[in-house]
Amino acid sequence: MLATQLINAQNYEDCILVDYDPNNFIVSSVEKANASQNLPVVFNVAFWQINDPSGNYPEPITEYKVLTVIAEMNKMFNQYGIFLKYRGLNEFDSPNNVVSKQWLDLDGDGLSECETLPSIDPDGYMRLSRCQISDMRNYAYANGHRIDNSFNIYIPYETQSYGGSSNGYDFLTFHRNGVSGKGMIHEFAHSFGLHHTHGAGQDN
Repeated sequence: MLATQLINAQNYEDCILVDYDPNNFIVSSVEKANASQNLPVVFNVAFWQINDPSGNYPEPITEYKVLTVIAEMNKMFNQYGIFLKYRGLNEFDSPNNVVSKQWLDLDGDGLSECETLPSIDPDGYMRLSRCQISDMRNYAYANGHRIDNSFNIYIPYETQSYGGSSNGYDFLTFHRNGVSGKGMIHEFAHSFGLHHTHGAGQDN
């Protein structure tokens, strides 16, 4: 049942896995082997709104919105003995020196790739390119914008060239207009060790 719902869960552009390492799954191989003895389990979830360098964010995220997302995810995961506990809605301003990196096909070969442009991004990480995800994570972690022992979900106002991402562990990013129970379920499933069952890159 879970796999069926995950197939259609990503409906806002593409989902990507960044710095994907199966050894970093929230659910370890030992825990998976003993899953029936370990249930139920509770995971903390914290949300982060990413503002531009001046502290602006059109239509700020509300606590009602993220609590609704938690409720929708719990409806799905509770039946499998997984419970998500809300740990707050936070925000931080982007630094004012974010390098502009975009997912582009500059060489005309029909394949897009990360390109570093000779400019500073005026929106910082508020409009987050897939090519800036690792930079944003490093900035957030280095500046205390992370809650330990929790899934940390970062919500820029827009994402560019992707809809949602997971590092297969505790770090997720998602477009504000795509933040929904189904979208988050999809990304959380990557952190629980589930891969795509469709499309390019599927690996069973």
